[in-house]
Amino acid sequence: MITSLEITGFRSYPEAFFDKISEKTVIVGPNGSGKTNFLEALSVWLTGESFRTPSLGEAISWGGQGFSLKGDFYHDEYHFGYSLSARLYRKNGKTVTATEYRRHHPVILFLPEDTLLLYGGAEGRRKVLDEMLFVLDPAYRETWLAYFRVLRQRNTQLRTDPREARVWDRQLVEFGSQIIEKRLIFLRQVSSRLREYYRELYGGQIELRMLNTFRIESSTRESFGKALEGIKALEAQKGYTLIGPHRDTFEIRLEERAFRPIASQGQKRAVALLLKLVVATLLRDEARLPLLLFDDVMLEMDPERQKMLLALFWESFPWVWTVYARELVPGPKTYDLIELPLGKKGEKLS
Repeated sequence: MITSLEITGFRSYPEAFFDKISEKTVIVGPNGSGKTNFLEALSVWLTGESFRTPSLGEAISWGGQGFSLKGDFYHDEYHFGYSLSARLYRKNGKTVTATEYRRHHPVILFLPEDTLLLYGGAEGRRKVLDEMLFVLDPAYRETWLAYFRVLRQRNTQLRTDPREARVWDRQLVEFGSQIIEKRLIFLRQVSSRLREYYRELYGGQIELRMLNTFRIESSTRESFGKALEGIKALEAQKGYTLIGPHRDTFEIRLEERAFRPIASQGQKRAVALLLKLVVATLLRDEARLPLLLFDDVMLEMDPERQKMLLALFWESFPWVWTVYARELVPGPKTYDLIELPLGKKGEKLS
């Protein structure tokens, strides 16, 4: 999978070289040893983005001017470099765009905060939903970015001259409708497979329901346009856009009841993991085998259900899993081990 990785100037890794990171790798180390930093380095190397901060400058080692992440992933060389003035994307020695750089096996992150986001407010659930779609559908990211550019322009106009804000409606409806339709299709796909997995684990009937800010009666575009027209006076008063995918969310239902109040911690953690595992299986079905990165994700469930969940990915996907003690890895001992903290600066590890 990863036949080499060189980390320079990234957080607690001023210099480190890894000979090999196999398709089943456990990173073990106490808190503060650099486990999450290592997983973040992997993610930034392959995607050009951090799951911890929107500002990559925060990931530069103390006193440095930038960082470099370079290595071989499935027989191609990837080199991502960052300084406060530029980003470098190089694939097999050639400079490429960010979009071209990401054209490889997808990366799916499993983080402790997934559970908090999923069972917090609407914004957290939107974030989970969009991040899953970013991985599954590369075109979705471009549509999402275009929508939010228009949304910012429209909101600025609503605050300064509400009458002129209407010029942005056509683009808002166009990009917004694409996002809504992709989300609806995605949730139907995910909900179907999630029901199967959850039934095996707990025996209940679970489903995901989209919660839109306007009623879709005919086409999405027509319904969105009519809804905007109907609230233009209120938007002029408030000074911002009141409906659209930026305010939509989804809910989880168990036996027709709200999931959060009645579910155990183990059930909540299981659903947070299952959602992303479903995305992984959808990608695998398209012959786009993803790399799964687990950051200290320990399951609060009984051993039998834990075993059933592990069976969904243990042999089916390449993965890297961080834990603070080796005995916390519940699966079979069929993995390679990297122990942290590392030795002396620049030590070569395999």
